[in-house]
Amino acid sequence: MTADTASSDNMHDGSGSDVLTDVLDKIGEIARAASSGSLVFRGEPKWYPEISSSLYREYKTLLEPFELDGFDIRSVQEEIIADAARHASDLARQDILSQLQHYGHPTNLIDFTTDYLIALFFACASEHTDDGRVILLSTETNFCFRMKSPANRIKAQKSVFVDPPSGVVDPDHMIRIDAKLKLPILKYLGSHHDVSTQTIYDDIHGFIKNANVHRSAYAEFHIGGLYLNQGILEEALKHYNRSIELNGYETASLVNRAATFARMGRNDEAIRDFSQVIAFDHRDARAYRDRGYLYLDIGQSELAEKDFSEAIRLDERMEDAYMGRARSRANRGDFDGALQDLNVAVDLNPKSSATYSGRGASLAAIGNYQPALVDLGTALELDPNNAAAYMARALLNFNIGEYQGALEDLAAYMAVGGDDPAAAQFSRGIALIALGKFEEARGELKAALGQDPVVANRVVNGLSDIVDGTETLRLQDEVPSDLLEMLKPQE
Repeated sequence: MTADTASSDNMHDGSGSDVLTDVLDKIGEIARAASSGSLVFRGEPKWYPEISSSLYREYKTLLEPFELDGFDIRSVQEEIIADAARHASDLARQDILSQLQHYGHPTNLIDFTTDYLIALFFACASEHTDDGRVILLSTETNFCFRMKSPANRIKAQKSVFVDPPSGVVDPDHMIRIDAKLKLPILKYLGSHHDVSTQTIYDDIHGFIKNANVHRSAYAEFHIGGLYLNQGILEEALKHYNRSIELNGYETASLVNRAATFARMGRNDEAIRDFSQVIAFDHRDARAYRDRGYLYLDIGQSELAEKDFSEAIRLDERMEDAYMGRARSRANRGDFDGALQDLNVAVDLNPKSSATYSGRGASLAAIGNYQPALVDLGTALELDPNNAAAYMARALLNFNIGEYQGALEDLAAYMAVGGDDPAAAQFSRGIALIALGKFEEARGELKAALGQDPVVANRVVNGLSDIVDGTETLRLQDEVPSDLLEMLKPQE
């Protein structure tokens, strides 16, 4: 086997490690085992109890109460061939057997191949939550033969058939294929060796056979989508799990399962699925972008920035990747870098309320209040329901001492359904204290603490330029002690 060298077409997993190394190591392990003698190969997606023919499995079920000791499986096959010959008298025995096998009739034949890469494909092509295996079998001690008139698919798969006397074969060696490597291996086989669904099933009969194998996966995928659209997330997850088990190399199921996990708040599992998608197709800019937002949600800004940067490298016009990178940079204190990204995002989509809102917040963070106010005003003109813009402008108004404006923006934030109403109400209480309206402030603070007893931890830290948080409100000399007590962060 010619050694494969890594190129810019590299594959990486979620942590950034080189999956290509693991793929090449596994192929190398099979190649070394294949060099030990005259062998044929078979790939199976799971570690089944036996390596057996379809005819054996059928009769094992039928005769389970009697077991199969002394049962002559080959004589059953000869009866089937003889019966079939009445309908195809012009065909030789082996050609009849070939046709039976080709069209899915149970026979005592077990498919092997002379190409271990094709066996590896079959080990990886389904059941993606289970480890698969590549089986190595000596041709010297087993009855192996090729069909005289092989169909296109048999040629494409370089098929060799084993006709074991007992219906079961004992392998010379088996190599485990970890479930997590299945998608990267399929990607590598397709891009570097032209071994894929299209080349393995290269005729209409192969298409039909493949469709029969995977059609349930498509049904599970679409049913999962219906549940996801209705917000019935547990049911959606069940169907996506089944779709992936049946036909995991269709990455749409992984993407949709990741979206389901994300909506359930199971971000680590969503990240794992997007990492699988990226391992399968490292040029999928959307997968990097979506994983980047998940990293943001769990506070991993550095990993998020790397993913957004890769998404931008792959698609330089992906506006929301610039937005995400701006957020990750701002989280790390790189406001100049955030502004650069937001400027690009605004240029790409000057009608986006979110881009103006993000840029306005970043400008405010570095003290450029007037252009920040312009951007936030533009954001709200484009979308009067932009809760983030109201909150950003409220914080800006705090910073410039416009407490009445902050009150109005916080009320608007709550009215449009901002996702942290307790923080908004607590902030209104602080603004009312700044305006000397202590009784109104007391009502707002009590209501906010009723929703979230630790809301002060978030808000007071965010308004540290205004609130000391322990003893005084910097803009008022005389604040009632009970109000000061409510402002203290909770341990």
